Amino acid sequence: MVITTILAYFVSRDLLGWSRLIAGAVTAAFLVVDVAFFGANLFKVADGGWFPLVIAAVVFTLMTTWRRGRQILNQKMREGSLTSERFLESLRKHAPVRVPGTSVFLSHLSGHIPDSLLLSLKHYKVLHEQVLIWTVVTDEVSRVDESGRVSVKPLGNGLFDVVCRYGYMEHVDIPALLERITNERLKRIDPMDTTYILGLHRLIVTKRPSGMAMWRERVFASMMRNATSASNFFGLSCSLPGIQHSHR
Repeated sequence: MVITTILAYFVSRDLLGWSRLIAGAVTAAFLVVDVAFFGANLFKVADGGWFPLVIAAVVFTLMTTWRRGRQILNQKMREGSLTSERFLESLRKHAPVRVPGTSVFLSHLSGHIPDSLLLSLKHYKVLHEQVLIWTVVTDEVSRVDESGRVSVKPLGNGLFDVVCRYGYMEHVDIPALLERITNERLKRIDPMDTTYILGLHRLIVTKRPSGMAMWRERVFASMMRNATSASNFFGLSCSLPGIQHSHR
């Protein structure tokens, strides 16, 4: 309750626009009761109150480990990825064979070429007529207005940078959203002629410094292995087009 009251102070100041005097006075009034209640319950810690504290510490550790691990992973991927400009330049110099249809490559970073696209081009030696580099962004709101749901940026040479936004309470369904996209530069997208290609990452814990303790690296790697599959999260498991997986 003490933490909730402190957070309420910042909400009243930053979101509601209250003055510092009014927000501080209201917060102080609640803190008097909360601190007294907190002090009275400290004596119960030794008699079993430690158990929920341990559970809270474990949950907090898991959540912060996941958040920090994702930040480090995204940073490493950004450092080793190829920008869209350099990729388009290489396509102009060494044009691959283009085949009919549309391919959708899921990417973590907008403006960068996902490894799954590079590996697909390396092994199959072809690119589809339309290539969508798709990035899903989860905003810090419960629901996103449909007018700002998706943006399409033509990159040239049949490539498009697509960024779609969802709220944290919304279910991601890429095939359904793809059918609603309208852009004068995009050709008609046939669901039966669309291929979704995902990149899977396998984390290997080593002694090399990464920004996290080794035990947290092991915890993060275990969480990654047990996380919901990307195909299920993006609504691709039940889609009609074929789903291909590229491994790295």
